[in-house]
Amino acid sequence: MKVEFISGGGSGGGGTSITLTTTGTSGASTLSGGGVLNIPVYADNNTNLGDTNLTQSDTTRTFNVASGGVLKINDNGGNTIATFNDTNNVMNIGDTSPYAMPNNRGTIGELLRQSDSLGQVSFQTLTSTIECPQQIPAGQGYQAFAFASAELYVPNQKGQFTNIGTTSDTTISNTIIGALGNPFRHFSDTNIRIATGSDFINIKFTSQFATLFTFYVIMVDLADGQAVASAPMSAKQIGTIGFGGKYPNAVDTWVCEEWDISGLGIEASGCRIFYVGFSLLASFPEPYSLNMIATYNQPTEITNTFV
Repeated sequence: MKVEFISGGGSGGGGTSITLTTTGTSGASTLSGGGVLNIPVYADNNTNLGDTNLTQSDTTRTFNVASGGVLKINDNGGNTIATFNDTNNVMNIGDTSPYAMPNNRGTIGELLRQSDSLGQVSFQTLTSTIECPQQIPAGQGYQAFAFASAELYVPNQKGQFTNIGTTSDTTISNTIIGALGNPFRHFSDTNIRIATGSDFINIKFTSQFATLFTFYVIMVDLADGQAVASAPMSAKQIGTIGFGGKYPNAVDTWVCEEWDISGLGIEASGCRIFYVGFSLLASFPEPYSLNMIATYNQPTEITNTFV
């Protein structure tokens, strides 16, 4: 733009020509000796978000979306990257099938998860549930025998019972171990667990003789180099079942029990193996039959790891 001012020069009729010019240069306005006034013109970066020279040095700047409007950020091809929506106060990410981000942060340990078919994403707590915990056989035996009191009996490979000593014995021989059934737990790796608070021993038991039976988890250590004649052994009591007389169960009836084995000092250690056995308060004066079915409910613990 150019504007010329012509001033009168007295009676001579001459005058001085002053030219006002707007330019795109930076700096202060200048007046040349020839009478040209240069006034720089700047782009209005406060209103033009598309200006290539837009810079921001303020600590905080807020862009208010118009009421009911949106702010879109597109890629060079015109595809929407993100949309900021005033109507529902959310940010949508994506073009044809966007998902909506939450507008509040979650709590520690929560995960982002799509919560509806419209693409809404929200913070949720991950919950893992095992509907049917795995069960492992822990011994089964049936035998008509003159069982002795205070002795410790464990199901053997023949489906009967083997006397492994007393509950106070601290060692067990290789010969006796060889006669027993399979242990229900066998450790050689620290990733295997037992008695974590979510595992149980289930017992189905019946007796023809009236007395009190006490049940144990028997732990045997078979570490490298351990002498076969005297492997370390210990027994931890897990529960009792009584038949006849002052006890609540009639002889020749089944009893079903489930015992939590956590907090009893039953621990995973080295190459330790585990059995279930029982002792009885009073000896059988003559052969009476016993029947025991034992299972171990494996721990239902699940560990979620983020990597």
